[in-house]
Amino acid sequence: MMVGKENESNSHSCKDIGSFLVLLADMENANERTKTVSGSIEGPFSTRAVFTCTVRIGLE
Repeated sequence: MMVGKENESNSHSCKDIGSFLVLLADMENANERTKTVSGSIEGPFSTRAVFTCTVRIGLE
Protein backbone atom coordinates (compact mmCIF):
# COMPACT_ATOMS: atom_id res chain seq x y z
CA MET A 1 0.00 0.00 0.00
CA MET A 2 1.43 3.37 -0.96
CA VAL A 3 0.38 6.77 0.30
CA GLY A 4 0.68 9.87 -1.86
CA LYS A 5 1.87 13.32 -0.88
CA GLU A 6 -0.14 15.46 1.48
CA ASN A 7 -2.21 18.21 -0.12
CA GLU A 8 -2.56 20.55 2.85
CA SER A 9 0.01 21.84 5.31
CA ASN A 10 -2.15 20.64 8.21
CA SER A 11 -2.77 17.19 6.74
CA HIS A 12 -1.37 13.84 7.76
CA SER A 13 -0.83 10.63 5.78
CA CYS A 14 -2.14 7.30 7.03
CA LYS A 15 -0.98 4.13 5.35
CA ASP A 16 -2.20 1.55 7.87
CA ILE A 17 -4.06 1.19 11.15
CA GLY A 18 -0.85 1.67 13.13
CA SER A 19 -0.20 5.10 11.65
CA PHE A 20 -3.86 6.01 12.23
CA LEU A 21 -3.53 5.12 15.92
CA VAL A 22 -0.35 7.22 16.10
CA LEU A 23 -2.31 10.09 14.52
CA LEU A 24 -4.99 9.79 17.22
CA ALA A 25 -2.37 9.73 19.99
CA ASP A 26 -0.59 12.77 18.51
CA MET A 27 -3.89 14.64 18.27
CA GLU A 28 -4.69 13.88 21.90
CA ASN A 29 -1.22 14.94 23.08
CA ALA A 30 -1.39 18.20 21.10
CA ASN A 31 -5.00 18.82 22.26
CA GLU A 32 -6.18 18.98 18.63
CA ARG A 33 -9.80 18.19 17.84
CA THR A 34 -9.61 17.92 14.03
CA LYS A 35 -7.01 16.81 11.50
CA THR A 36 -7.17 16.34 7.73
CA VAL A 37 -5.93 12.97 6.44
CA SER A 38 -5.21 12.42 2.75
CA GLY A 39 -3.36 10.08 0.45
CA SER A 40 -3.70 7.48 -2.27
CA ILE A 41 -3.68 3.69 -2.32
CA GLU A 42 -2.48 1.60 -5.25
CA GLY A 43 -4.93 -1.13 -6.21
CA PRO A 44 -5.10 -4.02 -8.65
CA PHE A 45 -4.98 -3.61 -12.44
CA SER A 46 -3.20 -0.22 -12.36
CA THR A 47 -5.96 1.42 -10.32
CA ARG A 48 -5.50 3.99 -7.58
CA ALA A 49 -7.85 5.33 -4.92
CA VAL A 50 -7.32 8.92 -3.77
CA PHE A 51 -8.83 9.96 -0.46
CA THR A 52 -9.16 12.94 1.86
CA CYS A 53 -11.06 12.90 5.13
CA THR A 54 -11.30 14.84 8.35
CA VAL A 55 -10.76 13.06 11.66
CA ARG A 56 -12.59 14.62 14.61
CA ILE A 57 -12.27 13.51 18.21
CA GLY A 58 -14.49 14.49 21.12
CA LEU A 59 -18.05 15.72 21.23
CA GLU A 60 -19.10 19.11 19.96
